[in-house]
Amino acid sequence: MVEQEYTLEEISYLQKEDCRIMEAVLSKWFSNPKVFNFISPNQRYPFNFRKWLATSYLPYIEEVKTIILKRNNLIIGHVSIRVENRVGYVFHHFVDTKFRRKGFGKILLEEIESFSLRSNAKFLKVKFNEKNKAAKGFYYQCNFTINSESSSNFIKMIKKINI
Repeated sequence: MVEQEYTLEEISYLQKEDCRIMEAVLSKWFSNPKVFNFISPNQRYPFNFRKWLATSYLPYIEEVKTIILKRNNLIIGHVSIRVENRVGYVFHHFVDTKFRRKGFGKILLEEIESFSLRSNAKFLKVKFNEKNKAAKGFYYQCNFTINSESSSNFIKMIKKINI
């Protein structure tokens, strides 16, 4: 079996073309309300790209780095991070359901971790819906632990970055 190549690319939600492409991709990914609720629990279904952008990105747009993962020129993964006070806050970490359990989520996370190190972060933090058992298992595998600050309906996990 020939292994297909992948590429990682940084995008910006300030760029019209990136927004146009990502709106199409995300609308397809988030057509299922359960999937959308897991990735963006503070938003209501149906997915609205402009609202998602306004609440999740625009207030912090200068501090956010977003990476997409492409396989054969098809976008199959997405992750964003905002580094503040030496903590990298990981959000919207998502791999297309057809490409899960193949290591792509970990590839995205490793890229974000490298960026965090270059930004002098000491920790990565992630927050997700408590019903998202797959995310919990994934982050455990990636050496995250439950943060004592966890609140109801959400799980907060943390990872010390090895310097």
